[in-house]
Amino acid sequence: MGLIDNQNVGDGLVLLDKCRVDSEVGDDVVGNVAGLAHHEYGLAIVAVEGRKDLWKLIWNFQWIDGGRIAVYLLEKGNTLAIADIRTDDVSPFANNVGRCFLKMPNGNLAFVQKNTSGDWWLMERILAGGSNQTKKIVNTLPGCEDFSVMPDGTFLMGRGSKIFKFNRFSDQDWEEVADLRYYGIRNITRLAVSNDYKLALVAD
Repeated sequence: MGLIDNQNVGDGLVLLDKCRVDSEVGDDVVGNVAGLAHHEYGLAIVAVEGRKDLWKLIWNFQWIDGGRIAVYLLEKGNTLAIADIRTDDVSPFANNVGRCFLKMPNGNLAFVQKNTSGDWWLMERILAGGSNQTKKIVNTLPGCEDFSVMPDGTFLMGRGSKIFKFNRFSDQDWEEVADLRYYGIRNITRLAVSNDYKLALVAD
């Protein structure tokens, strides 16, 4: 195994300390993962000893802080795990999850837990203080797994042409805030909100 130490891989992306990459597939790993995102902490690759194909199984990732990343693993039933790039530890904490997971303004991690009964929940993984507890926030909209979180902690979800919001401190359930069908938008899937409350979305 080779150890990549703060190497610039182009386009302003930097591999952080203690990111283990198998030397035989290092070029492939860099080429396929480096283009995913450019975050304030740079780019990290998480791999496991003896697993040359793990990079193919990391579908998405989200920075938690300068030393930890939440990673979505496509093996074992779509698993969420916390990877510590300082120790190379990868700790799974939820299976059968939705593809969207985001860091919340309070520093915790929000994700969707899918149950076989079709009852899906928006969940919060508490990371502050090392408590590592998970609690329910609210049921998702029926059949919806993509969401965004605003700087004030309000969650947004799209269903059909409509956008809904939920704030656990003021709302009992999801509330419709906009209907975009008049703009020719019929099927909202993914959403993103900037720090200045500008909304971007993917839709048909």
